[in-house]
Amino acid sequence: MIYAPFTATNYTSNLASNMAYMTMPTMPMIMPPMLIFPTLGFNFDSSKSSSFGGNSTPQETSSTTKSNGSMLQRIVDSCKKYMGKGVAEMKQLLKNAGIAFHNRLWCADGGRFFIEQAYGGKENLPEWYKNCHYPSCVGVLNAAKKAGKVVSKSQAKPGMIALLDWNGDGKPQHFSIIKEIKGDVVYTYEANTTPRGKGNGAYCQTRKLSQVCAIVDVTA
Repeated sequence: MIYAPFTATNYTSNLASNMAYMTMPTMPMIMPPMLIFPTLGFNFDSSKSSSFGGNSTPQETSSTTKSNGSMLQRIVDSCKKYMGKGVAEMKQLLKNAGIAFHNRLWCADGGRFFIEQAYGGKENLPEWYKNCHYPSCVGVLNAAKKAGKVVSKSQAKPGMIALLDWNGDGKPQHFSIIKEIKGDVVYTYEANTTPRGKGNGAYCQTRKLSQVCAIVDVTA
């Protein structure tokens, strides 16, 4: 900075020049409280819907639905393990599980065995099925009706019981478990059945949907 000689005349000029080089003091920036202390601001939880128009989290499927779906799959998986086993081997398996074997009428016995294995034992079965007269297909149907477990064919799913009526009188004569339904065809897991070229035992079969007189949901 260059100063002119100090005189009364140029004093004012020197003062003006010095003022031009002076800077104003920096004022401290005051931050909003919510930025300095986040907890004093909005408590925004991204996992919930906000008041700013955010989308809410879709409601999860009920635990009951999940549980039923999981059990149906377990029944299917249980059936798969025993398909192809002959009558002698199945008879021994049922005996080991404490399930009676009714000779030529053991389709419901075998189905009971598949379902018990999925549930991990008789004690875990739904009460209505645990206490029904399971060796009889009619007994299973009557117990299911009383418990409200008979569903429509449109609600049929793999793992559910399909009771078959051979003569069209509306009464079931055979017990099967649904593997898959395609149109008018039902693919089943069965005990006490004899596919062409094979002896009696536990096998997959192909049936007509019209032969099914009742669908039973045994998951609850």
